[in-house]
Amino acid sequence: MTARQQRLYDADGRLRSDLFCVCCGHNLRGLLPSAVCTECATPIRWTFRGSHLYANDPRWVNRVRSGVACMALTLPWLWFPPAWLVFGLGLWRLSSPRPVRQRAREVGLLAGLRVTLIGGTSLLLVYLVYEAWDPNVRLYISLRFGLPVEWIWCALSISWAAVQLAATALIYRLAGRTDSGLLRTLCKWGLCGNALAIMLLASWGVNTTANLQLEPLEILGGLGGLVVVFALVNFWATLFVAWRVLDRAEIQARRSREEVKAWRGPPPGYRWAPRPPASSPGASPASGRDEGSGGS
Repeated sequence: MTARQQRLYDADGRLRSDLFCVCCGHNLRGLLPSAVCTECATPIRWTFRGSHLYANDPRWVNRVRSGVACMALTLPWLWFPPAWLVFGLGLWRLSSPRPVRQRAREVGLLAGLRVTLIGGTSLLLVYLVYEAWDPNVRLYISLRFGLPVEWIWCALSISWAAVQLAATALIYRLAGRTDSGLLRTLCKWGLCGNALAIMLLASWGVNTTANLQLEPLEILGGLGGLVVVFALVNFWATLFVAWRVLDRAEIQARRSREEVKAWRGPPPGYRWAPRPPASSPGASPASGRDEGSGGS
């Protein structure tokens, strides 16, 4: 038995550390790797696959897929303020947590991405509504806060790039649970493009606000705008590819769930192998195994 197997399994070949089922979140500790979850009858080998999408609840996969579909269909119509409501609904469904027990780090990351998505989308929606009501809203904001008009365009562009960055990060987390290399490549391009756009636009905004008049920083606004356009096209392509990948994953998840439901349980007279008793610090593995076998 290798060192890694000794960390994962005990002397009887059972899981010795906490491992939560990918479908229901039940603790699988004490079970054999070839067994099934005692709560939902999901094979434990699915959990070892790294939380593949088709091993998750098909209702959650459908929720995420519908969110991506809403975003992909409303992206060309974001100049129309009501379309932002549908787009925001898609963002919310895309960032919905999995219905299983998750680590605190994953929960915190998801919460931070949700705050970024909702904050950036709300800011852009409020601005579009005010601009539709009063076309001179940019001039009013510039006079009210003493900021250049170009800085307002810069702030809006940074907000949109942040929304794209957070949404692409969520899709990239899903892409890691699929076999689509194209989706992962598009997500990487989107992450790099949006991060570069934010840095370029922020540098140009600081130069404009502080009135530094530095020539190398003057061209950063145009470069940032071009990168934002590239990231927008890449984001749209990412949404459509993710939509197709999630559609296939939902079909596979429903088939997998039907296979699990078709499992009628163990044959009559079958007895679940009991978990070996916790041995004392001074007891040897052999003595603990003898005690477990005698208790059964």
